[in-house]
Amino acid sequence: MRRFSPGRYSFGMILFVVLVIVVFNASNWYIYSKIRSYLIGQLGQRLANIASATAFGLNLEKVLKAREKTVAYEEIKNLLNNVKEDNQLVDIFILDLDYNNILNPPADSGSEVFLNLDLAAITQAMAGTKAYSHLYQVGDYFFESGFAPIYDSEGKVIAVLGVEAGADFFKVLSNFKKTIIGAFVLSLLGMILLAVLFWNITAHLRKMEHTVVRTSALQAMGEMVASICHEIRNPLGIIKGTAERLRSANQKNRDELLDFIPEEVDRLNDILTGYLEFASLEPKRKERLDITPLVTKIVEQLKGTFSKSQIQVLLNTEDDLPQVEVNPGGIRQIIINLLMNAKDAIQRSGVVNIRLKRQDRFVQLEIEDNGRGIRKKDLKQIFNPFFSTKSKGSGLGLYVVQKIVKEHQGAITVESKPGQGTKVVIKLPIGSTD
Repeated sequence: MRRFSPGRYSFGMILFVVLVIVVFNASNWYIYSKIRSYLIGQLGQRLANIASATAFGLNLEKVLKAREKTVAYEEIKNLLNNVKEDNQLVDIFILDLDYNNILNPPADSGSEVFLNLDLAAITQAMAGTKAYSHLYQVGDYFFESGFAPIYDSEGKVIAVLGVEAGADFFKVLSNFKKTIIGAFVLSLLGMILLAVLFWNITAHLRKMEHTVVRTSALQAMGEMVASICHEIRNPLGIIKGTAERLRSANQKNRDELLDFIPEEVDRLNDILTGYLEFASLEPKRKERLDITPLVTKIVEQLKGTFSKSQIQVLLNTEDDLPQVEVNPGGIRQIIINLLMNAKDAIQRSGVVNIRLKRQDRFVQLEIEDNGRGIRKKDLKQIFNPFFSTKSKGSGLGLYVVQKIVKEHQGAITVESKPGQGTKVVIKLPIGSTD
C-alpha cells in the first residue's frame, strides 16, 4: 500500500489555496479593468458627441470673429455656456489650428490646454475625426475631454471644439481599486499565514509519522531481542551454576575471580532484562542509596580492562553527596555503557575522567574522555535506536542510557568535538527526605 505523504499533501493544499486566491484577485482586477475601460469609453463617446453636435450648430462667421471681442464673441460664449450648463460640463472651449484658445486672451491661450488635454485626441479632431482623451486625474478629481472639428464652407477644418467633464463616479471606481489592492495584500498575508500553518501541520504530521515508524521498529526489535535474550540466558545460567560449584569446591583456596563470575553473570542477566523491557513503560524498582560506592565499585571492576588499553580512569567525587533514588541496575548499566563508549573512542592511551558532584537539586555525573569525538551531524542522532558510529555497534547503548535517565526524571547532555573528546553529563534528582 502506498504510504501517505503529509509533505506532498500539504504542498498540494497550499498550491490549491494559492491558486484560488490568485484566480480570485485576478478576476477582481479583470472586472475592475473592464468596468473602467467601459466607463472611459462611454464617457468619451458622450463628450465627443456633445462636441460634434455643438460644433455643427455654430455660426462659422461668428467663430471667426470671436477673437475680436465683438458681439459675435459674446454670442459664441453665451451659446457655449448654455451647452456647458445643459450637459453639466466643467469647461468648453474652441482651439484654432495653433492650439490656442480663441475665447481666451492671447497671453493665457494654450497654457491650460496642454496641461489638461490629450494632444493626440486634439490632433485627431484637427484631422477631421471626433475623438476623446484619456481619463486624467487632477488631485482627487477625474476628468475627460471630447473633441470635434469645426469646418468652413469649403469643408476644411478651421478649429476644434473641446468639452471637458468631471467623472465623479470614477472616485467610486478608484475606491474599488483600493479595495482590490487591499484584498490582494490581505490575501497575500493570508497565504503567508497559511503557508506557516501548513508548514507546522506538516512538521507535526512528519513527527507523528516518524513516531509511528519508530514505534513499529522498536516493537519489531523488542520481539527479536526477546527471542535472542531467552536463548542467551540458558548458557548464562549454566556458567553461573558452574562458577558457584567451583567456589564451593575451593573454599580453602578461594579465588576472588570465582566471586566475580556470578556477579557479572547477574549483571548480564540485568542487561538482558533491560533489553527485554527497553520498550516497556512500566517503572522499575528504585531505592535510595549513595551513588559514590556504586560508581567506585564499577570503576574498580573495569580498571583491568582499561589498563590493557593503557587508558587511565580517574574518579573525582565530592564529599557528603546526598542520596539519590535510583534503580541500581539501571545506573550500573548507564555507567558501564558510557565507560565502554569512552574506551572505544580512545582505543589506546588516553584518560577518562569521572566526576560526581552536587548541582542544585541534582547529583551530577560527568564522564569525559579525550578520544576521537563525535561529528556535529552525528550528535543529533546518537540517542536514536539502531544508530551507531561503530562498525560493530548495535545502536542501542545510548538509547537505553537516555531511556533509563528519563525513567529517573533526570537529564542527559552530550558535548563533543572531533579530535578532542566527548563529555557526557547526567543529572539525577536528589532523593526525597520523607
